[in-house]
Amino acid sequence: MHVTKVYERDLRTQLVSEIFDMLLVSDSYPFESIELHVRDMNASSIEDGKAVICVDYNDPFVLERDVKGIRTLLAHELLRLMFKFDVPRDIEDVMIGREMVRRGLGEDLCYLYYNRLLQSRPETVEAYIRANLPWIIFAGHDKYNSELLKKLASKVCKKKFACKRLFDFLLDLSQKNLREAVEEYKRCKACK
Repeated sequence: MHVTKVYERDLRTQLVSEIFDMLLVSDSYPFESIELHVRDMNASSIEDGKAVICVDYNDPFVLERDVKGIRTLLAHELLRLMFKFDVPRDIEDVMIGREMVRRGLGEDLCYLYYNRLLQSRPETVEAYIRANLPWIIFAGHDKYNSELLKKLASKVCKKKFACKRLFDFLLDLSQKNLREAVEEYKRCKACK
């Protein structure tokens, strides 16, 4: 696999690069080539065997040079590329998060989500849905972390939205109800 990295060199970006290298050698990935960009946004894409991961230079984990947070963020994006689904990103995050839990990365994922929730102040329906995804991911797999993240989400979400039906679909997400979950997700986002 051909690896390309695009970023301005400093202590933070060098750390992201080193963690990325460690992740690449610890597993096998089905890409012909992969590019790592440290820039102004988080994103990932794959096309014709060429994968691209962009990590936001201003992400709090990068700013603080938090090894655990950066490793989890990169592992999450690598899995997103491996299991690219044709569903909204938030629903894809539930599927990827559950795969991370199955692979034994639950504690790292909980750390990532806990820190993200502490920094969030959801005011929109999209942000409200995103703030509740962490506990949904852990539900049925790790009761302690699910309850911890659910309590934290309820504290940071001052404004509530009518998303119970969506959350019910996501709690029981499978291939059978995936389309219904996507439709309910779109309905919730439209009801601002």
